[in-house]
Amino acid sequence: MLDFVVYGIIIIDDIRLADGTLVHSVLGGGGPQCAFGARLWSRSVGLLSRIGHDMEAEHLQTLHSLGFDTSGVVRYDDLPTPHTVMAYDGNEYTVGWGTTNKWGDLLARRLTLPEDYRQPRVLHVLTGSVDDAIIETALTLRQQGTLFSLEPIISQYKFRNEAGMRELFQQVDVVSPDWPSASGLAHSDDPATVVRYLADMGPGMVAVRHGAHGSYTWDSTHDEVWHIPAYPVTVADPTGAGNAYSGGQSAGWGLHGDAKLAGCCAGAAASFLVERIGFPVMSEALEAEAQQRLEWLLGASRRL
Repeated sequence: MLDFVVYGIIIIDDIRLADGTLVHSVLGGGGPQCAFGARLWSRSVGLLSRIGHDMEAEHLQTLHSLGFDTSGVVRYDDLPTPHTVMAYDGNEYTVGWGTTNKWGDLLARRLTLPEDYRQPRVLHVLTGSVDDAIIETALTLRQQGTLFSLEPIISQYKFRNEAGMRELFQQVDVVSPDWPSASGLAHSDDPATVVRYLADMGPGMVAVRHGAHGSYTWDSTHDEVWHIPAYPVTVADPTGAGNAYSGGQSAGWGLHGDAKLAGCCAGAAASFLVERIGFPVMSEALEAEAQQRLEWLLGASRRL
């Protein structure tokens, strides 16, 4: 049985870099990025996702090289893999994106958990829909002892899914929104106020991702709000850093039950994606570097 299962989409990205360069056909999507973040801290990680008939061999090779189990990735030969074009503002938040194909039909396909995915320590879910079938699965597993970690995609500018997400926050163990979404929900620009607003909804741990500003974490056991700085690297591309953060945070929480430590695991994971385009090669050397970055972040973190 796998200890950590990640659910999220797989996308092939065209990315507009800060200097205007357009990089074509990069393996992305929150699914593999979250799974990468978790895999840095555990070798017992599986990815639950979907791909279409047009997934190229090079992307499959990259996916399988990242060190996590991919038996939960289902291929549908009658549908395409999602493709997007991404662009960012100066704060590394998405300012423009579009799809080259509709992926609603692909996301509507219900996934069956492989045998090794049915009793994880943590199920980390990346979704923007409270009607996603994985929510029912996660809540069922939670009744059996699995920790339910949610990375919500919230329509932060119009908050169309706000009501449903608020209700779901009351049923999860961990919630990790981005700063625009969390700040908008709390109607505050003060990090400690935002974190405690989310904490009052009931999760055992809160992590709010704030791009280059780092992140803010809290857990109910220690009842302390921490600021985790961003690990100092030269940013090449922010794509997937937030997802890697949430995956790393879910593994860190599942292993240690400490918000500061989980947030530092998360920050280290995010740093590897922002300093390059795409994924690094998973290796013992990368895991050792992750441990060094974790130690730096633990020393640099501060209570709010």
